[in-house]
Amino acid sequence: MSNKISARVLIVDNFDSYTWNIFQGVAQLTQVLPEVLLNNSLTGALNNLERYTHIILGPGPGDPRTPTDVGAGYALLEKARVPLLGVCLGHQMLAVHYGATLQHLEQPAHGRVSTIRHNGTGLFQNLPPHTSVVRYHSITVSDLGRSGLSPDAHTVDGDEIMGISDAAKRRYGVQFHPESILTSDGQRMLTNFLMLQ
Repeated sequence: MSNKISARVLIVDNFDSYTWNIFQGVAQLTQVLPEVLLNNSLTGALNNLERYTHIILGPGPGDPRTPTDVGAGYALLEKARVPLLGVCLGHQMLAVHYGATLQHLEQPAHGRVSTIRHNGTGLFQNLPPHTSVVRYHSITVSDLGRSGLSPDAHTVDGDEIMGISDAAKRRYGVQFHPESILTSDGQRMLTNFLMLQ
C-alpha cells in the first residue's frame, strides 16, 4: 500500500511468536512501529490508553478461561474505547468477555487452511465473498448465545465461527491468523481494521 495509515497501535503479546508477524504487517501499513507489551506487563498501558488509536489482542497458546494465560487482557477489554481486534486467543477472549461459549475441537486445527464465507462488513469489507485463511487453534467459539456479538464469518466446510464483532464498539475477532502468508486477504483485513476511527 503506497499511502500510509495513521495509527498508533498497541499489540498485546500473549507469549506467541506470531505476534511479531502481526507487528510486521502493522508496521508496513502504518510506517510506524507498533508498541508490543506482554499480557502480564500492561499496568502502564492501562493507565494511558489514550496514547493508542487501535489495540490488537494477539494469539497465544493458552486457554482464555485460564487467568494466568491472559494476564491483564480482560482488564484491557474493560477499559479500551478504541477499535480492538482479537486474533485467535484474542478472538476467544473477546467471545468470553461477551458471554459466548467455547469448546475444544475434536481435532486441533494447527496449520489448517480453510475457506471462509463472510458478511462483507467490518474487517471483511471489499473482500471476495470466499477467501482462504490459516488456522492454529484447539479451542473454538461454539455458540454466541445472547452475547450480542455478530457472527461475521464461518468456514464453508463445517460452518465454524471464524469472525465476530460488536461493530458499535468497533470490536472484532478472528479465529484465524490474518498475518499469515497463507491467509489470502490478511493485509486487507488489517487495513480495514486500521482504517476504523
